[in-house]
Amino acid sequence: MFQKDTKEAHFAAVPLFSGLDKKQMSSLMRHVDEQTVEAGKVIIKQGSTAFEMCVVLDGSVTIERDGIVLEVAGPGASFGELSMLDKSPRTATVTARTDVRLGIIGPRDFDTALETVPGLSKAIMVRMARRLRAMDEMIVPVSK
Repeated sequence: MFQKDTKEAHFAAVPLFSGLDKKQMSSLMRHVDEQTVEAGKVIIKQGSTAFEMCVVLDGSVTIERDGIVLEVAGPGASFGELSMLDKSPRTATVTARTDVRLGIIGPRDFDTALETVPGLSKAIMVRMARRLRAMDEMIVPVSK
């Protein structure tokens, strides 16, 4: 049974959208659809073409790359935004661990939201900068 929390509350918890004010969030929500996916179903397959970004509203998903589990994620987790930005193949496979309710933004709505929701582009740039910094910190320099 899914919780009755609002989509907006889950999206506000996503770091990508956390900098948006109430009016901006309300504007973004006009571009969000909901979908339910049964446990065990693949939501996104690594290497596939990008068609949407998703936010977990209820349930949990497994995110894996090359067969290695990177994360088990629940409500508020987002995935798919990177491929939406650069139109490159998906970098991971996401599978529903439980029945999952997703908030989905398709490519046309994603592009429209970027153009019409003030602050969204900056929020995405900040999120990507943080990811890049985190990856940089993981790199171990080769000694001379």
